[in-house]
Amino acid sequence: MAKQNMLQKWWQKSTSTQKWLFGIVSCLFLTVLLFTIFYAIETEYKVLFRGLESQEASQIIDWLKQEQVPYQLQGESIVLVPAHLVYDVRLRLAGKGLPKSKNTGFELFDQNPLHTTEFLQQLNYTRALQGELSRTIGYLEGVEKATVHIARPKPSLFQRKQESTTASIVLHIKRGHELSKKSIYGIAYLVSNSVEGLRLEDVSILDQNGHLLFQKESQSNSPSDEHALEIQKNREEYLKNKAQSLLEEIVGKNKAIVRIHLEMDLTETKELKETYNPDSQTVQKETVRTHKSRENPQEGITGVKENLKKTTTNQKQREEFEETKETEYVIDKNVKEVQNKTAICKRLSLALVLDQSLSDRAEAIGRLIQETVGYQNKRGDTFQVTTIPFSQEEQPQPQTLSFIDTHHTIIVFSIKAFLAAFGMLLLTIILLKIFRKPIEKAENTNKKDVIEGIQEKSPVEISDLSLQNTVQQVRKISQENTQDAAALLHQWFEEKS
Repeated sequence: MAKQNMLQKWWQKSTSTQKWLFGIVSCLFLTVLLFTIFYAIETEYKVLFRGLESQEASQIIDWLKQEQVPYQLQGESIVLVPAHLVYDVRLRLAGKGLPKSKNTGFELFDQNPLHTTEFLQQLNYTRALQGELSRTIGYLEGVEKATVHIARPKPSLFQRKQESTTASIVLHIKRGHELSKKSIYGIAYLVSNSVEGLRLEDVSILDQNGHLLFQKESQSNSPSDEHALEIQKNREEYLKNKAQSLLEEIVGKNKAIVRIHLEMDLTETKELKETYNPDSQTVQKETVRTHKSRENPQEGITGVKENLKKTTTNQKQREEFEETKETEYVIDKNVKEVQNKTAICKRLSLALVLDQSLSDRAEAIGRLIQETVGYQNKRGDTFQVTTIPFSQEEQPQPQTLSFIDTHHTIIVFSIKAFLAAFGMLLLTIILLKIFRKPIEKAENTNKKDVIEGIQEKSPVEISDLSLQNTVQQVRKISQENTQDAAALLHQWFEEKS
């Protein structure tokens, strides 16, 4: 509260010139401060488009200049804009049709004329298919763009062996990315299944540097083989790190090296198991057969006498009845297919190299490492330990960043802010010196006028009056003209000093 009252008194005592000067200096200080805050820190730029042709890059830059969008160029094909404007600028340029896509897909048939030959239709279909595949591959992670060429031979009825369709793919891989074997195989598989009559072995893939990534001979490297090799490498790396960490804790760093090689059985086995339950029987089919036959009594010999002779005796017929019953039972059966994918280690080779200073402890360290990695003599594992003098060259220590490197941005901003504040202070001092002389001159002029006015208002000379009359006259004049009396006293003090 006391400071506020002091400021109010200072403001009231200040002259109009001092008030105007204070306002101008305050406005300049705020302007410089805002400029420092918004422009002292460098704007972060991100890639807007890369891989542009010179003509397309020129059109995009002309549009950015017209819209007053800040930009930067890296080389001839990379355009950068402020990070917060990347997506907005991309959408606005897409509305203008920039950049123009060179991979024309099936929209090629939207402008198909009415009169088109069959050859042109087949050619346009091949072009559209190439464009669609190029787009699809370009969307994959790590691929900047792709170019697909498809060669489709013309079918003929007079050839016994038809030539097969082939495809060639050129991949432009992004800087800092590397495509795995599985990804390359997936691209080849995608193209082979998208083109009619195209076999996987007829696909070739290259990168932008001309390195062959996939060819006919590489088709044997199926994803399963790559997966098996990856399992073996991971197992070897795991055991090596396990042994190396133990060695570093015992003998220290740069005193021992361990290497491990595994021979693994990574074949997948399938086993079919069938189990029967004899106690559980279920009737599946039951068949009943019935056989019935009749047999007449034996008759006499056919002849004249027999025909003439009448027989009155009745003889009974003999009947036979036979019944057969067949029943089929079903026994419970369980069929189980077991697929074994467990990687089995067939043989382990272990090599250990120790510094010569550890030769007296080499045997003990070797046994410890054998137990760590699971060494088995019965399995045919091999172990070799060697002691040699290691190189005494100092290993390059990782460079530690200093305080200036880690806080570079803050330090630069602080220096700029300090320079801006120092400049404002210097400007204020200069302005005060410029305006101070006219102000003092005006105040001195006012004081002289006041003194002359007082002397005119006092017709009685002071030297002739008594001390009492003088005091009374001064008191009366000071009560009537307070400001003039204060100026007069101020001038007297300056003269005495």
